Amino acid sequence: MKQNKQLFRYENVLIPIRKIVYLVLCFYDQYILKNYNKTFVVCYHSISSDDWRFSINPENFKKQINYLSKNYQFINADQLLNYLENKDNLSKPSILICFDDGYKDLLSIKNYLYQKNIKPLLFLISKTKGVNRKELKNRKQLLNKNDIKTLMDFGWTIGSHGLTHSNFFKLNKLQKESEIIISKKTLEKKFRVDIKYFSFPKGNYSIEDIEILRRAGYKLAFSMEDRILVQQINPYIIPRIGVDKTHNFNEFKSLFSPSVIKVRNVFKKFLSYV
Repeated sequence: MKQNKQLFRYENVLIPIRKIVYLVLCFYDQYILKNYNKTFVVCYHSISSDDWRFSINPENFKKQINYLSKNYQFINADQLLNYLENKDNLSKPSILICFDDGYKDLLSIKNYLYQKNIKPLLFLISKTKGVNRKELKNRKQLLNKNDIKTLMDFGWTIGSHGLTHSNFFKLNKLQKESEIIISKKTLEKKFRVDIKYFSFPKGNYSIEDIEILRRAGYKLAFSMEDRILVQQINPYIIPRIGVDKTHNFNEFKSLFSPSVIKVRNVFKKFLSYV
């Protein structure tokens, strides 16, 4: 309880500071350096009006997507893979939209995204009955098999988010292999598709995990690191920009600034997700 109160005090002070810092850095990049990034991966979790930190209100989500659609082209996971493998060139600034965990409330925005011709990458927990709710920190309902098939019919790509969403920093090698390899086989058997993409729960990974992923046959793996996404990046630690309800609209727009990306890790030392 004492730790939670301390975290709350940190957030009350640091979130307003973060907003100011991000906006100043964004202005600096755009109008002084004229420095822009080309390719991004954006990570969402839940699209809902509930009070969980990682739930984005549907109207706010649509506002964010409408903004992105005016400034970027939306790509799917395979287009990003082709770009990173030098098989294709992204001629325009591009964004891939990801969703972690696989919450049922995503069904509410499938028609909207389809109309926008947006084909997200959905990272699923393959053993939903054994999901690690302590790590998820919520009791939100997850998508069932039919729900996922519906999203796939709408053009969504599915990837693995592990077997149970366990914290990789707390697992031994055999447990990690289970989370990485068995989750892949489970999803491939259930949905009869090749699972090529993996998302580390909470972005936690080690060098050992990268080798397991490579041997398992994954093509890309996604972290939550604060890096600039370039064509020569390690394909097993693709950086993503995480969005949560503490980001107001102006701050959301600043998240794609190169200077903001570089300083996000400073705030992450005190905030659980920035």
